[in-house]
Amino acid sequence: MVFNENFINIKVNAERGEGPALARKYGITSFPTLIYLNSNGEVVKEQQGMATATQIMNQANEVMSNNF
Repeated sequence: MVFNENFINIKVNAERGEGPALARKYGITSFPTLIYLNSNGEVVKEQQGMATATQIMNQANEVMSNNF
């Protein structure tokens, strides 16, 4: 619920379609990578590699509490 209510969520395959261009734009070099963008398209938080559900929830709460 946290993500659907507070974020616009998209999943991108960085090897197909518009994925390679987005990976270059945001400097993504390892997979999986989770990025949080503000309304200007700027990265405010990034998680490279695997993360636990608890880590991801903590990151989301941090992003929301910082009002990006």
